[in-house]
Amino acid sequence: MTLNVQITMADGSSADLLDLYRWLADTRSVATNSSLGVSTSSEDGMASAGNVIGLAADEVSSVSAVVQAYGAWRETRTSAPAITVVVAGGAPLTVATGSEAEFDAVTEAAEAARGAR
Repeated sequence: MTLNVQITMADGSSADLLDLYRWLADTRSVATNSSLGVSTSSEDGMASAGNVIGLAADEVSSVSAVVQAYGAWRETRTSAPAITVVVAGGAPLTVATGSEAEFDAVTEAAEAARGAR
């Protein structure tokens, strides 16, 4: 079963989102067993001001790895906006630092989505 995830920049920055997309595509733990793409709006039409990273993952670990990769990406910048992660159409989760609590929240959402299917 594939887990569909949408990732947007909290501030709507397309340039930062595309940079994060490239970072995620180069992150083995994210790219393994998943596919990444960029579109101009989310499935529900909510993100009209910027791009959306779409992740179709076969494993919960690939979804969880997004938080770790974001934290590493964020550390390479002087300032980086938070991201919003939506797993399988669930509630939006804000990831601002890549913390353990954020990692746990995204992992729980992915596990719940996997169990609901």
